Parts: sequence; C-alpha cells; structure tokens
Amino acid sequence: MSRCFRRDLFGIESGMPVQILDKSFLVLETLSREFSGLSVSELSKRVDLNISTVHRILATFSARGYIQQDDDKQYSLSQKFIELSSSYLGSLDLKEVAAPFLKDMSAVLNMTVFLATMMDNHAVYIDRHDNLNKLRCYTIIGERKPLYCTALGKSLLMGFSQRELDHYIEHCDFQKFTDTTFNNGDELRKDLEKSRHRGWSVDDEEGVEGVICYAAPIHDYRGHIIAAMSTSINKEDLNSENQQAIIDSLLRVSRLISEKMGYRGKQDK
Repeated sequence: MSRCFRRDLFGIESGMPVQILDKSFLVLETLSREFSGLSVSELSKRVDLNISTVHRILATFSARGYIQQDDDKQYSLSQKFIELSSSYLGSLDLKEVAAPFLKDMSAVLNMTVFLATMMDNHAVYIDRHDNLNKLRCYTIIGERKPLYCTALGKSLLMGFSQRELDHYIEHCDFQKFTDTTFNNGDELRKDLEKSRHRGWSVDDEEGVEGVICYAAPIHDYRGHIIAAMSTSINKEDLNSENQQAIIDSLLRVSRLISEKMGYRGKQDK
C-alpha cells in the first residue's frame, strides 16, 4: 500500500523526517556522550554514516560555533550549547513545573504534598497541594522551618558540601521541639549520611509529636539540589505498606520534576 504525504508550505512532506536533520541530531547526540571528543572516522562508525556526510555536518555546526575541534582533531560540543540550554532552563519556574506532579501525587496518596526551597538556612514553603485526610495541615506558604529537624530541611541539607555542613552545624541552634529532635551535629551527620545513601529523608516526630514526614530532594540541570518535596502522616496511621508507597512516590515524582528542570543524573537509590 502506498503512503500519501501532504507537503507543507516549504515543500516538505509532513510525516516524513528530514534526513539531513535527522543525521545531524544523531551526530550531536553522539558527541554529547563523549566529553573527550571523537575523530571524524570514529564518529562515522558510531553513527553509521559515511565520513564525507559526517564531515559536512561537523563543518556546518563548526561554522555556527556549536562544534569545536582540539589539536588532536577530536570534535566535541562547544559552550554555545550551554548558552542555548541555560536560556531555556533559566526560564523554567519551579512551582509551575512541579505543580501537576505534586497535584497528582496528592490525589494518588490522598495526602497533602509540600514544596520548599532554602532561604537563610531555613526551609521555606513555596507551594502545597491538599487532599482531605485525617492530618490537618496548617502550613502557610512562605512559612520558614529549621533544616535540622524537618524532612524537607534534611533533603535540602543533602546538597551541602562537607565544608558547608560544618559551617551550618557550627552556627545551628539545636532547639528541642520534641523528645526525638536532634540536639547535636553528630546525630544530624549520621542521619544525613543515611538520607544521601537511600535518596530520601525523614522527620520522625522531630518537629511535631505524633507526625512523621518524608521528603526527597529536587535537582536542577547542574545537579544541584534546589528544592525538596514532602508529605506527612500521623504516626497512628503509618504502616509498612503506606510507608513504602509514600517513599516510592516521593522518589518517582522528585525524579520527574528534576528531569523537567534539566537534571540528567541518577537520583533513585
């Protein structure tokens, strides 16, 4: 059976890939995975194109500054691609990107989900998505919470370097809110080590007695932790089944949001 294609205003048949563009993107995608670069012959083998075609593609992108060549005649992507991606990623609004994911998670778990960023060494709530459940949440957007005793705060601390964490602990006033609130840096360090290993953090009645909170970090295109998301549950309602469902959802949704913000690293533990 013959296939019919309609030509657009430029004379290109809709539904048909433009072969040279398709080949060009194949070359770019291959180079993006090789930070040390590739020669024309190596690249030709990788993309299964003849050398002359690859050379023409490289020459075109080089002329526009998107491909660079070192002294060993290895080709690689140039900084100009960072300019393009930075312009796009800089226009992304975290709340806007995260909202549909948080809303869906709230509906699936039938729980309230929070989004927070860090300001002046505090976790600051910037969004919440509610669903009716037994836990009454009075969190107000803009409210600040300590980092050391909240799941959101611990997820944000997971992005600190050793030096930054030392400085934070040195100047932290470990106020006790409940019997389980950390009151020294050693306890916090041990907890953060566990959190980094598994990819999520927990506040085990450290901020509010009878309430357990779970959180996961959100990364940006640089791999930096820029926010965290969480949900809380009454201790009396928690069991191994819904605990696992909460953790799985946090890891999955935080990964999806991170990917939308340009993150390409491994996040699940």
